[in-house]
Amino acid sequence: MPLISRNCIEDIRNRIDIVDVVQNVVHLKRSGSSYKGLSPFTQEKTPSFFVHPDKQFFYCFSTSTGGDLFRFVQLTEDLDFTEAVEAIANRYGIPIEYEQGNGPSQESRSLRKEILEIHDQATHFYHAAFKADHQLSLETRRYWLEDRKFSLELAEEFSIGFAPPKTDKLNILLKQKGFSMEAIKECGLFYAYGNESDPMQLKPRFRGRLMIPIREAVHGEVIAFTARKMPCTPSDDSSAEAKYINSPETKIFHKSDVLFNLERARREVASKGGSFIMVEGQLDALRCWEKGLTTAIAPQGTSITETQLAKLKRYSDHLEVILDGDNAGQKAALRMLPMAIEAGLEVQFISLPQGTDPDSLLIEEGVETFQERRNKKVSAMHFATETILPSPEQATAQHKAAAMRRLFEIIAKSDSEIVRNDYLQESAHLLGIDSNVAKTDFIRFIRNQSSTNSMQQSIPEEKNSSRERLTTVEADLLYLVLHHDGLGERISEIINAEWIDTTTTEGRLLAHIVSDIQEDLWEGIDHLITQLSDESRESEINMVYALRAQTSSNDTSGADLTNVFRTLFSKYRNRRLDEINRELQKTDASSNAFRLLLGQRSDLLQTKANPPEFPKVTL
Repeated sequence: MPLISRNCIEDIRNRIDIVDVVQNVVHLKRSGSSYKGLSPFTQEKTPSFFVHPDKQFFYCFSTSTGGDLFRFVQLTEDLDFTEAVEAIANRYGIPIEYEQGNGPSQESRSLRKEILEIHDQATHFYHAAFKADHQLSLETRRYWLEDRKFSLELAEEFSIGFAPPKTDKLNILLKQKGFSMEAIKECGLFYAYGNESDPMQLKPRFRGRLMIPIREAVHGEVIAFTARKMPCTPSDDSSAEAKYINSPETKIFHKSDVLFNLERARREVASKGGSFIMVEGQLDALRCWEKGLTTAIAPQGTSITETQLAKLKRYSDHLEVILDGDNAGQKAALRMLPMAIEAGLEVQFISLPQGTDPDSLLIEEGVETFQERRNKKVSAMHFATETILPSPEQATAQHKAAAMRRLFEIIAKSDSEIVRNDYLQESAHLLGIDSNVAKTDFIRFIRNQSSTNSMQQSIPEEKNSSRERLTTVEADLLYLVLHHDGLGERISEIINAEWIDTTTTEGRLLAHIVSDIQEDLWEGIDHLITQLSDESRESEINMVYALRAQTSSNDTSGADLTNVFRTLFSKYRNRRLDEINRELQKTDASSNAFRLLLGQRSDLLQTKANPPEFPKVTL
């Protein structure tokens, strides 16, 4: 792939604020001179992810991961460095300049990027077919307008499409655009069996169906489709009996990670506040959006997952769950509740009349009736107790105890004592149980649970040295170089690169910087990061940002810095003496090499009594 010019990379880095890039993925809150939020790399409830706009980098303390805006896009979107630069430039309208003077060829595009481009082409193709002056297109629009009672404006806004039942025009289009056969076979829009060599050999997966694009949450790129059966769906379709079918799992689509309409809903939550509204299906979410309930989202699959809930938590602490008027919906909601509490979400539930869903209720009774239902939403514990034991006043003590144990399992998912206490008091009140008794039983439940867990085999946590406080002399010097402009040049005039222990990550970084400065090749930290990114030196990149994210506790006075130089040299001398002694054991005592080694050892031993003099460096 052609290299992007360094000037172009620096131009992008200087023109775009990392906060603008990160807040598309992470809900950030001001914290002093920085911003903080929940880590996008792991599931957590307490923010450990920080963005430093003054120095234009992020650091995640929970995963020991740091970087600039390019690395953030690399990690959150699974791109290489060049792809990340291209993606950011395209989103902000900055032209790309390549070293060779031209852009990448069709053949050099990444597979992921090609699949995204194929979905973009398919979205336009299906949407054009939906709007076409063709009998089947007219019937599809009639279904949309009359049967579903949606507007054409909504179809335009969401790029609703139609997959014709008998056509190879999409195959032809993708072939003409020059997409690789691998990408066309991997995109999920066709049935592929492994031996096809031409796009025209592939059979479309979606035929004779209404097409609903599914978009990823950050930039709204289409990554999959949900397809609704229509009267023209061919009988030879392998899924002809299924009312809805979805794209299969691909390189860009994992249904357990995706929430329909999150790309729009998260912006509404960020700008207006409030809660996410979770509904069951895409058409429910579309109806809510059309009626002004713009924070509605729907799981892409049969049930909600921990990953989906963790994504919601990044943008809001509040979630309202719409319960369809059937028992299946209530059971699904009860399964979801412990995961939501564990994710740190405050969940409330809205019940609908039997046999209705948000789509039908909003059509038949309007937004006002829906809002009345919404105003009567109940808490998580109210919903759980009512579902587990609907008539507590008629229940026996044994039934209440069994119900309380099930509630304990849910309550224990919260790691907040305040939340646990409130949940216990509320559930005890609803079940008609003394709250002190409930607390006593809950404490016993937790102890029994802890005892059981301690008996299970545990895997020792792997020691992560990058997350521990760095105490080596190389780390101290590297910290100072990264935090004080110009200090690297002064240090490089005093020490030799060979004094540095390069068996450690911080040592390799310090030696890299010192050598570059001494050879007049040093161009600053940003250029260093670009070099490390090009070479995929992940541990060294993380080390740079771990040190940059540290407070000033590693700073030292000028006098102490002299001691740092002495310590660095002393460690080098001891390492070198060990090396010489090992070499002497393997060298002929009568040889010149042996005498040379003895001379080197003598010189080093003399430095113990007369160590080098180091100039005082004041920070």
